[in-house]
Amino acid sequence: MPMASYTPPAAKSMENSAQINENVDNAAIFAIETVNTASGKIIVPVHVSQLQNLGALQYSINYDPASLQFDGIDNWYNGIEDVTIGTPVKGNITFVWAADNDGITIEDGTLCNLHFTVLKSETSSISWSNEPTPAEFSDYNASTFVPTLKDGTIEASTGLKSSENTTVGIYPNPGNGRITITLPESGQKEIKVYSLLGSLVYSQLTDQTSLKLDLSNLNKGIYSLRIVNRDNQNTITKKLIIK
Repeated sequence: MPMASYTPPAAKSMENSAQINENVDNAAIFAIETVNTASGKIIVPVHVSQLQNLGALQYSINYDPASLQFDGIDNWYNGIEDVTIGTPVKGNITFVWAADNDGITIEDGTLCNLHFTVLKSETSSISWSNEPTPAEFSDYNASTFVPTLKDGTIEASTGLKSSENTTVGIYPNPGNGRITITLPESGQKEIKVYSLLGSLVYSQLTDQTSLKLDLSNLNKGIYSLRIVNRDNQNTITKKLIIK
């Protein structure tokens, strides 16, 4: 069910209505995180960074209803309340929200958590969409902006049920990029680091169970560290924060 755009209260009181449709620069990145799972219930975080003075939003998220069952949403970022959520059909979730008192700034945080039950142990995607609710974002002055939207993936894994498997350690995290990784599994492993936009920024093969990485040359931000055991294809994905 398509939903109408919301206009923040600040915009309603503006004397110069011509400003309402003005575009502003906003480097915001909205990213649906990738999760590895074999079966069962999962939590898919929606991560946001570099977001300034958010006043209103509406968008849709699509998923494969043959592979996933949508169970709900929680953990909204502080200050984002009374979000209108629609589920017009299986496979579609729509969102509409407007700030009441002030804009929301998120330099680095979780917008919300999506809850699903995995119905099939196979790879599927969760993606931003303009259907059935067109994606629109504006600041608290009702000036629109276009953020970067990054889709997520639910990746099938036969050996590991969670991308937050506790047998892998990263220290320090958050840190300056000089980290130590402990890997209990034997065998050759492929270490890859991806930016929030999905670009590969580091890759290494190792057969060690403990190794040091120097990623201090990377920009500050959130990264995804992926470890693939080449012997059994077990995959672990960890969030890495460089500050």
